[in-house]
Amino acid sequence: MKQKNKAVIIKDLECIRCRHVQTIQRREGRNRKDGHIKHLWCLVCQERVEHVELPTCCTRRDNAA
Repeated sequence: MKQKNKAVIIKDLECIRCRHVQTIQRREGRNRKDGHIKHLWCLVCQERVEHVELPTCCTRRDNAA
């Protein structure tokens, strides 16, 4: 079965504790609003912390071949 290439959006999320910014990839259909809170492992704090989705002024889209 052949898989379809789906557009991917690059999103930046900021740790609410240390302000470190992490980047994640999301399929376009699963995009969230700016300000959405996601619980992720912070590489700086070394624990699971809330991250806030930052506004995307220049959204990059990648199509995997």
